[in-house]
Amino acid sequence: MKKMLAIVAVLTFVTGAMAATVTLTDGGVDENGLVTVGYTYDGEDAPVAFGLVVDSDVSISAVAVPAFYDVFIDSAYTLGDGYTYPGEGTSTGIPTAQVGVAGELALPATDFAISAGGLKDGETDLPPQTEAEQFFTLQIADFGSLAEGTYEIAIAADDVRGGVVSEAGAFDVVGTTITVEVSAGAECDCYGDVPTFNPIEGGFVRDGVVNVNDLNRVIDAYVTAGGPFAVDEAAELYCADVPTFNPIEGGFVTDGQVNVNDINAIVAAIIDAGGGDAPCIQQ
Repeated sequence: MKKMLAIVAVLTFVTGAMAATVTLTDGGVDENGLVTVGYTYDGEDAPVAFGLVVDSDVSISAVAVPAFYDVFIDSAYTLGDGYTYPGEGTSTGIPTAQVGVAGELALPATDFAISAGGLKDGETDLPPQTEAEQFFTLQIADFGSLAEGTYEIAIAADDVRGGVVSEAGAFDVVGTTITVEVSAGAECDCYGDVPTFNPIEGGFVRDGVVNVNDLNRVIDAYVTAGGPFAVDEAAELYCADVPTFNPIEGGFVTDGQVNVNDINAIVAAIIDAGGGDAPCIQQ
């Protein structure tokens, strides 16, 4: 196990002069709500330790930092002798911490600090270099359930923890605010009609009717998933989530997943059509 004295060495970098600037960059938000934060910096030395504050409109459920940053300083403070490096024991700690005071903080949360550092163990163990596309990532909690709107995630230097430092000293930190746009889900124009293989088209297409081909495609996906599976407006089988009766809602609604109720609705539509092509399922 590496000695805790090494962590103290990382913290001493904070006392250096501000000779360079590190700029946090917006790396985008993917379809699953994973936010990527990158950075650029001037000077010759990359960041080796950092303390940042996250102020978010949405709850964050997970933070991931590159493998180089394997010293979680606030976890070391909280766990004391029970702290070990990732991969070297069971009390590995976490990179998230309380704002304004020492000590780790478990997620989900909207306001928290990120505190981590690393020590070079050789030429292959280096911090991400300048123009890094990924400094760390944030996972938005329950992203698929967010209401339509605009949300912001602000990230800035944590002055209590010394901001961002290199082996040469502390950086001036230019923070970033990431904007997350959530739009209303698209409505399916023909429930029960999913892409099925068409040899004439040479690919999977929708044909505007509901038939056995659609049913087989949905059942195959259900079996492959081992049961109900989630869909959104970007999913290929989005229209397999058909409106089914919900007694709590008091009407026919979609629920964001394909399950036995949806399969039964497709079967019923085909039976009503005498086993042939059925019209789109609309309730």
